[in-house]
Amino acid sequence: MLPSMEPPSGMNASHAGPHSASGLSRAPSYGSAYFPNDSNTVAQWRIPPGSFIAFSIDTSSVAQQYPVGSATRENIQRFPVGRYVGVVITSYTLPADTEDPEDEPVEEITVHFVGGSPPPANALSDHWMAISPTTQPSLQTPPLQTKPLFPWQDRYQWTSCGTRLHVRQLHESSLKFRLEEEEFARLEDHIMRDLPQLVATAEYEKSVMGDTTLDRLKVPEYCLPAVVWRDIRTADRRDEPAEFWNEVTVLAEYCDSHTEDCSSPSADAMEMDEDESEAKDPDSILVE
Repeated sequence: MLPSMEPPSGMNASHAGPHSASGLSRAPSYGSAYFPNDSNTVAQWRIPPGSFIAFSIDTSSVAQQYPVGSATRENIQRFPVGRYVGVVITSYTLPADTEDPEDEPVEEITVHFVGGSPPPANALSDHWMAISPTTQPSLQTPPLQTKPLFPWQDRYQWTSCGTRLHVRQLHESSLKFRLEEEEFARLEDHIMRDLPQLVATAEYEKSVMGDTTLDRLKVPEYCLPAVVWRDIRTADRRDEPAEFWNEVTVLAEYCDSHTEDCSSPSADAMEMDEDESEAKDPDSILVE
């Protein structure tokens, strides 16, 4: 079990929803209870709801919080992150934080994970929908149909577990996988059923039992800086999306334990050699 993580110092942690509702060209049908919105809209999204994406933590953005040349900055830049898959549930395009007309708008998206198995908790055992193509027999709900056909067989679309991302880098592609409106509406129906259950159960287990397993699987109240790829075939961690939170937790703990005045290597700095830089397990390279 991983500990619950508060918004970390270097991870763009700031708010429970969009800075404003500008950016909504369609209010998400389930989102009004969780995300504030008003009637302001923009012409289009770069990443519309219903889009499948690959994503990873943007370690370059995290590293910018620390002095150039410091061991902390260099270690964060070399931190090994995986590339995961999810479907965009809500997408907000917000005005740039500066008055420079050349600055790009801030883009924030809520993503629900896609995995090779159901969510890793008994309470969430039915919080998923199959994605076609699938070999699973006797499904109670028809599998989600994507356009074009999903590139992998027997994938699970998680309906209550996900994350919130601040898109810092976007890699476009001519090949984009998506849900058509009718299929996206079916997914939203399941989200409306399952998400409140996750929130209530996670709160109970955290406050009464001291167990934060479910709490860390729900969409957080802060954005994580992310690199996004429209072609999901680039993902290398498409089976175990919960590993995303392992990376977030390890990296956040490291950031929180190293202050901004850490400008040179020290005895408590994280050590990493060239061989370890290719490691896939974050815990294997973080040594205090």
